[in-house]
Amino acid sequence: MPSTPILPTEPDLVLAPRPYDTSRLLVQAVETMGFADPDTIRSAAGDARARGVSLAEHLRQVGLLSPDEARRLELEVEYRLERDEDKIFLRLATHAGILAAGEATGLLAAQKREFQRTGRMARIDLRLVDEGRIDEGARLEIVRRRDVALVRSMGPAPRPAPARRAPGSRRRPL
Repeated sequence: MPSTPILPTEPDLVLAPRPYDTSRLLVQAVETMGFADPDTIRSAAGDARARGVSLAEHLRQVGLLSPDEARRLELEVEYRLERDEDKIFLRLATHAGILAAGEATGLLAAQKREFQRTGRMARIDLRLVDEGRIDEGARLEIVRRRDVALVRSMGPAPRPAPARRAPGSRRRPL
């Protein structure tokens, strides 16, 4: 068992929207959308990670994506991530007995229709709280369990690259 926690502390979750690694999904989206071939994507993903920037931002910086294409890519990945998170949330809520077995399908269909109509992703967990079907404490517990499952399946979010000191600068004594 690792000595470090799987998830960051609660305040860190607010600062880091996703405690799990989203790069695999981003690479799949780049390939699916036809922005680059698989070898170029893998190489660029490594370069982006080393530089501490998102893959979309790196591809934009090296000229493989226009700013509009980078934004489209980020929106596509955000949509996929939110849908996947909501599917897992619903599975956990059903398992906990908060929702009946068939309700998840209807909630996902309603979410998709709303997105097609408005272009906005209405999060299902927040909708359930607004409707009084679940309280905030139960929602947060399921979200925590969902994030643990995602970290285990996708790996923890990469840590940002450490800041580099300017050449010739020295570390100050304590």
